[in-house]
Amino acid sequence: MRTSAVALCLAPLLVVMSSPPSGAQEVESVAGCITTNPVAQCIQDAISAVVTQGGGIVFVPAGTHELDELVWIWGPGVHLMGEGAGRTTLRAKDNTTFDSFAGARGAIAIGGIIASDLADVSVTGLTLDMNHAGNANSDHDGIVVAYTVDGLRISELEVKNVPRSAVRFLDSGSSKTRDRVQVSKNVFSEVGFRGVEVVRARRIRISDNQLSNTGETAIRVASTVDAIISRNAVDRSAPPQSTFQGSAVAGDLVHIGSGVEGLVVQGNHLLGGLDELVPSGNGVGWNRQAAVKPDRVSILDNMIGKTWGLGIDVPPNAVVVGNMIRDSFGWGIRVQNPFAHTDFGSIQISSNTIINPNHNNFPEPSHVGCLGIQLSNKSAFASTIDNLLIANNICQQQLTTPQFTTGALINAEDNDQIGVLSVTGNQLVDGVAPGIYWEGLTIGALRVRNNIVPVADGYRGTVALINGVADVTVAWPAHPQAHAMISRTVSAGTPGALSAEYNPATANLMIRSTSATDLSTVAWEFVGTAD
Repeated sequence: MRTSAVALCLAPLLVVMSSPPSGAQEVESVAGCITTNPVAQCIQDAISAVVTQGGGIVFVPAGTHELDELVWIWGPGVHLMGEGAGRTTLRAKDNTTFDSFAGARGAIAIGGIIASDLADVSVTGLTLDMNHAGNANSDHDGIVVAYTVDGLRISELEVKNVPRSAVRFLDSGSSKTRDRVQVSKNVFSEVGFRGVEVVRARRIRISDNQLSNTGETAIRVASTVDAIISRNAVDRSAPPQSTFQGSAVAGDLVHIGSGVEGLVVQGNHLLGGLDELVPSGNGVGWNRQAAVKPDRVSILDNMIGKTWGLGIDVPPNAVVVGNMIRDSFGWGIRVQNPFAHTDFGSIQISSNTIINPNHNNFPEPSHVGCLGIQLSNKSAFASTIDNLLIANNICQQQLTTPQFTTGALINAEDNDQIGVLSVTGNQLVDGVAPGIYWEGLTIGALRVRNNIVPVADGYRGTVALINGVADVTVAWPAHPQAHAMISRTVSAGTPGALSAEYNPATANLMIRSTSATDLSTVAWEFVGTAD
């Protein structure tokens, strides 16, 4: 497993104890029982005892203990605890098929008896080794959570060699939700499908985990309210074993599913497997076919590198600020609607740094260009964005012999409709792309100001205000007499002559350049008004 410097900084604090914890809670140790009985039976009996006592700690001493049956936390107030990951190990016995729990199979199940509610439950201080090499079952999860749980902590664990998901929350229906959930300071490795999969929960924190060699997706949330995914280190540079379920699936490193409302993705280190040709999808992506689109999503201060797909695929009503995206094969940041949802609401994309997008270590070196931020609609339906701010972003190429074939600092095309678009203070560094390019847009109000875009020799500014910009259509359907104020300053070179043409039949204002003269670094401003 590759360990990055950031991963070391985020290394979970694994608690080590040599004896059961003391305190007011009842403690049931299985130390004596496991000398003559199967460990799963001993743990299950201890769980029943602490539930009868009104809650307490089930303590598993150091050592490697083989599990041949499901461990089920079925009552409230149960805290399953070991002496620390690496010291207390529960290992799936060879050729074991765990019992089904709520339609899934796992070594540890959390959920009330006859679907009753649970409260105040935790699993801490263990290594859970699902022993995929010794078990042919491809559908086994590590920890399975079902039904209603209020107050759940899964922390300071090591979960490894899992055929399916390390921690999996099941969708038990809209009436069964999880509240106050914490999945933190764990190490998940060699996971065939998903590292952490949380569904139907509110007030969730997934933080300070290390996830490596995961299959389809490292972290996924769906049908959640008020969730935080923070300070996790994900390394997808090597796949899990080839026999795992999701070993060759290009899933997102962090995936936002249907029905997510109020999500913060902040301070994560997300490393894909582009150099090693390991499928890794997007750094942060969302389900564009979701029945219920995400709402109120903030993607902040993440470090994303070497993704097979995009750095960030922006969901509706999102804020994308302060991210570092490096060496992605696709666009650094993209707003795209190829499927069900056409209304993106308001989006802010600002203060992001994008380095070497369209990274040419991938064996298609002809695709070289600064693929910074893209707005693209690939479906038959036009995307509608009420307000879009693209500000203070930097796109930089650091290729030895850069060449332009496609791409831009900002690219917008197809049938998008934008109410208010502001593009200010962005910079393309050492690039040979069109800079800012759009065509086919309908824009209600537009401001483009103080962007710095160098132009390579021989590449010409063809139409509109800066190099490589196609026709800009500004629609003023409510104002038959529109006018525009155009001001610009030029730091080098000579811009083409500008013209503004108003078409009263279509209520569109066309801004274009009449010259094919090369443009150099241009800082310019266009303010459309409809008096």
